Amino acid sequence: MRFKYADFRFNNGNGALLCNACRVIISYGHEHEDRLHFCESCSDVMLQHDGYLYHKVRIWKDQNEALDELAKQDQELFGNI
Repeated sequence: MRFKYADFRFNNGNGALLCNACRVIISYGHEHEDRLHFCESCSDVMLQHDGYLYHKVRIWKDQNEALDELAKQDQELFGNI
């Protein structure tokens, strides 16, 4: 399964869901919702500084959307080489 927003990695062959901010492992397994996930510490910081983190998340989303658009254009130009 591919995730667009969730940071999912393999850890010794097991799936691991990471915090989108600090990359600490939040949970194990392969079944996770494709959304941004934050650990308890980062969630607390978000509540205190929501404007700053909203800006960081917006930049992250914009970068991913730009990369998706470039990949789409490459696919259209070059197909499956």
